[in-house]
Amino acid sequence: MEERDGKVESLARLVEVVARLRGPDGCPWDRRQTIPSLARFVLEEAYELIEAIETGDVQAVGEEVGDLLMILLLIARIAEERGDFHIGDAAEGIARKLIRRHPHVFGDVEAPTETEVLRNWEAIKREEKPARASPIDGIPRAAPALLQAYRIADRTARTEGARPPLSLSEAWEAMRSARGSGDRPAIERALGSLLFAVAWDARGCGIEPEAALRAVVREYRESFASRGAGGGAPGESPGEAGP
Repeated sequence: MEERDGKVESLARLVEVVARLRGPDGCPWDRRQTIPSLARFVLEEAYELIEAIETGDVQAVGEEVGDLLMILLLIARIAEERGDFHIGDAAEGIARKLIRRHPHVFGDVEAPTETEVLRNWEAIKREEKPARASPIDGIPRAAPALLQAYRIADRTARTEGARPPLSLSEAWEAMRSARGSGDRPAIERALGSLLFAVAWDARGCGIEPEAALRAVVREYRESFASRGAGGGAPGESPGEAGP
């Protein structure tokens, strides 16, 4: 119990540190920030955390969790100064949501499988937000497009008769045809359809395409770096390599 109290005190201390940074004698950079100005740092710190997780560096994961937590607490502090909400309100809100959406843990609902848990979760969400006309309304538009496509596929594929605009084979053929035409808008449209079809197909395989692509990109970066700075990518002449 004493160890747990110490951890809670550490979190409270971080809240106080962030408040001091925003105070009259605090840091000019922190005092200058607004909630919109911090939005990009949320993404940057989240991506750094993902990289640490994927590399398996436990120490780096802990450090990046702290960095991301600091940005979130800074946003909450600014919201408190404006009278919008307190960090305690956010914590209490998510605690209540977790309890409400886990009746199989905190209530008497039976849900022995993950499928039943997810089904209950979606049903509870629909009750909480009846104004949502579509199951894809909650997918953030600011998310990476490939991730959006995967999430949309995951949710709409549960609807009877749902399918992507083009199948993978149809999208590939459309891409080949568009490239042959030389029509740039048509190529962009066909490429988008192909990527959406890939995301839909990945959903059927139980693979998150964003993670799969990151893994291949990481391998390529390491392979490219191992050839030295002057290596150039396969198939490129020295003058064709990008920045």
